[in-house]
Amino acid sequence: MRLTSPPPSCACIRSLHDLSLMIVVRLLLVALLIAVGAFGLAWLFTGNRKYLGMIGRVLRFALVVGVVAALVYVVERVVLR
Repeated sequence: MRLTSPPPSCACIRSLHDLSLMIVVRLLLVALLIAVGAFGLAWLFTGNRKYLGMIGRVLRFALVVGVVAALVYVVERVVLR
C-alpha cells in the first residue's frame, strides 16, 4: 500500500509563502542587528562620530522599510481580500 499526500491546497501554499516571508524578515532583522553592532563597536574602538551617524542612517532606513512593508501588508489585507 502506497501513501500519497493530498495535492496542496491554496491555504497550504499561502502558509508556505507566509513562512518564507517570515524567514526573510528574520534574516533582515539579524542583518540590522549585526550592522548596528558593528558600527557601535567601530565607534567604541575609534571614537569617530561618523559611525554614530551611520547607525542613525541604518536605523532610519530600517524604519522607512518597516513602515512601507506594514503599509503594503495593510493594503494587501484590506484591498485584495
